[in-house]
Parts: sequence; structure tokens; C-alpha cells
Amino acid sequence: LGYSVVYTNGRWKADIFVYDAGVANIPDGASSPVVTGQLAQAAGDVRTAVAQGIYRGSEDRGAERLPGEAGARLTCRAFSIDHPALGPTESLLCLTGLRGQFVKFRLSGPAAKQPPKAEAERFMTGWLDRQ
Repeated sequence: LGYSVVYTNGRWKADIFVYDAGVANIPDGASSPVVTGQLAQAAGDVRTAVAQGIYRGSEDRGAERLPGEAGARLTCRAFSIDHPALGPTESLLCLTGLRGQFVKFRLSGPAAKQPPKAEAERFMTGWLDRQ
């Protein structure tokens, strides 16, 4: 159904997932119902991870609008996660449609070392532009 790649830079980790989830005709961009539905499902996955004991707790901090071009290309939610091995962790989850696939970004790191939103925006738009 897809593939994933991981990038790290010492302060945070970016997981990128490219997949179709069995959905045909995924439109480009962040505003279609199938893309916003995938973001809602991913938010539910965080809650499931808490219920399964993978995380000690989480707080869905709601929709997050990124600056620049990413704000128009991605729909995002921010989470605070209590990770058993890492402690307080901040996670930014963003989704878009690209050439018939979902592209999901999860940028996570220790709460004290989160990248500025502009850095996250540059990373995600740069990655999308190279596809």
C-alpha cells in the first residue's frame, strides 16, 4: 500500500508515510474530505497508542496552521505526548494528497527541542517539491 522514510537531525525525527489506504483517486492538496479524514484517523491512532500503553498519555492540541507555502499545502494537528522512553514529546502531524497518494508527515521530538514552525515548513515543502 505504500512506503515510509525516516529523517533525523539530532533535535527531532521526521517520519514520512506515502500510501493510498486502498482509496482510489486521492486528489492533490490538503482540503479534500479523504485527506481530512486521514488526518482524523491518524489522530485516533494517537489515542489508540495511549489505550494500548505505547504512550503514557497524549493531548490533542488541535489544528496547527504552518507558515508559508506549507500552510496551504498541508492540513496539520499538534500533539503533546508522554512517551515512556523519551518523556514529554511534541509531535506535529500533517497530511496532503500528492499524485494519487496520501503523504503523512510526523515530526516529533523532545518538548524542549522542537523545531521552529518555519523549519518544519521548509522541511516538508522541500520534501514535497522533490517528489
